[in-house]
Amino acid sequence: MTVLKRLAAVAGDTVVALRQNPLRSLLSVLGLVIGVASLVGILALADGMERYAREQIGATTDVQNVSVNPRTVDLIDGVPVRRRDITVPTVNDAAALAEELGERARVALVHRRAAEVIFDTVRTAASLVSASDGLWAIGDFEFQAGGVFTEEDVQAERAAVVLSGSLAERLGGNTRSLIGSQITVAGVRAEVLGVLSEEEERPAEVYGVYTAFELPGDQRTPALIVRAERAEEIEAVVERVKSWLGSHYEGGADAFTVTTDAARAGQVRQGMLLFKLVLGLITGISVVVGGVGVMNVLLVSVTERTREIGIRKSVGARRQDIKLQFLAEAMAVAGAGSVLGMVAGLAGVFAVTPVIRAVTDVPFHAAITVQTLLLVSVVAVAVGLVFGTYPAIRAARLDPVEAMRHE
Repeated sequence: MTVLKRLAAVAGDTVVALRQNPLRSLLSVLGLVIGVASLVGILALADGMERYAREQIGATTDVQNVSVNPRTVDLIDGVPVRRRDITVPTVNDAAALAEELGERARVALVHRRAAEVIFDTVRTAASLVSASDGLWAIGDFEFQAGGVFTEEDVQAERAAVVLSGSLAERLGGNTRSLIGSQITVAGVRAEVLGVLSEEEERPAEVYGVYTAFELPGDQRTPALIVRAERAEEIEAVVERVKSWLGSHYEGGADAFTVTTDAARAGQVRQGMLLFKLVLGLITGISVVVGGVGVMNVLLVSVTERTREIGIRKSVGARRQDIKLQFLAEAMAVAGAGSVLGMVAGLAGVFAVTPVIRAVTDVPFHAAITVQTLLLVSVVAVAVGLVFGTYPAIRAARLDPVEAMRHE
């Protein structure tokens, strides 16, 4: 008999055995359904919480940003000593790095300093952010009016700026009337191109074309800001950036400090992993209880089918055939329980999440990942093997003569 025929015969015998007592088969599956449903629900909710937390961190922090700053000091015997030669990146360097990274990240050259802003008779202080046009791709900006400066403006060294909403209010001008007007920023007469939406978190800032607001000599220490498309790609982006620095500058990567804020995302990931492990172990107890139920039903089945086992052995069935038969029944019960549990768990999660959103007013959604589905599959196999092995071995060890005498 070929392997396929043997497997087909075992599958047929398994279906017949389970159909002989459908109520008992259903009760043996019920414990696994509850356990697996709980496990799927916990993992789906935890994955949803992790995704929501990471979205919030990404929206409120610079967790996806990589800062490349010129190294201005060296530590000599623990004492910081200013470097004589400081490598200063340029607008063209930012464009070259952006081309190197492609779609994986956005790049901008940014320099921040305090500056005096004069409009009409109003004088005030603000933070001047001189940058390349890539700034608008790496930041989260919303406009009340107007627009942004472009690559052409940067190349033409056009004196143009964009105002934050709070600075526009401080200058006292009507938002729309400011567009196209001339203001003085750090001694440079510049045209106002746009005004950002007013936000309490955003300080008084003015964003200017980098080439129009460059500082001479050592005062000029701009940073290359690289924003990865996804938080998961930060490490790969950092490696690409360091490799590019090493090949692009004479001083190599040692001439710069490359920093990220990815530790926050890592902390969230570790916290969620701990959460899933703890609750997964707790819900795993119910899976074990369901497995014990499967083993108990199989042991009862071995007792009831002792005479059948004896007859099968007497006509040539081997120990491994009997063992395979009962393991197949255990796997069938465990697989059915896991599939039904997964369906029940997903249905429960999708029924609960709208209630969570309504009560908390938080845009929370459960997340179903490939890892969760794979885990359920592994649970089905593991339960079938672990809790079906002992009944299968017990059935295989029955003496055929004694088994045939069993009433």
